[in-house]
Amino acid sequence: SISQIDTEFANLDAVLIEQIATGQYADDMVQLRVDIALSRLNIINSGRAAEIFAGSSEAATLIAPLNAFAEAAIALSDAPGPLIGDRLDQMHRLVRDVRPHVREIALLGVSLGAERSEARRAKFANQLSRTGGIAIVLLILMAILMLVLDRLLGRAARRDAELSASSRQLASTVAAS
Repeated sequence: SISQIDTEFANLDAVLIEQIATGQYADDMVQLRVDIALSRLNIINSGRAAEIFAGSSEAATLIAPLNAFAEAAIALSDAPGPLIGDRLDQMHRLVRDVRPHVREIALLGVSLGAERSEARRAKFANQLSRTGGIAIVLLILMAILMLVLDRLLGRAARRDAELSASSRQLASTVAAS
């Protein structure tokens, strides 16, 4: 996720500092940390994170140095031979210089993600309110329809009773004549 990018760069920075100071890590370990950090940068430029940052000029301003770092770091790490000496120092300077941008883009990503999530929740709540309002109106209309049908049934029952009474009267009149 976007928030993990800062952690990966902190891990890379720690490994580079430790490697410069003591040389305790194997070259593969340093290269692995570089590759992990670069893969996290790729998250910013694609997928859901790219959607979050789309349209944000602040994000574009912060992403540009990260992409420049990625190009320089790839050139350093892909050069023949192990990442030692001056190349290791260069990589550490690159990481040290880009870390503030990484932290800012991670915070911006979390902030923009939260804003979009809040906007989606508000939209859903609004839609839910409208749906609830429509359901209440439909229930009221159904209650009114039930009252009208009840009155029509009452009228029909009275007319049926009147017609039955009138039929009996007519039948008794016919029978009497």
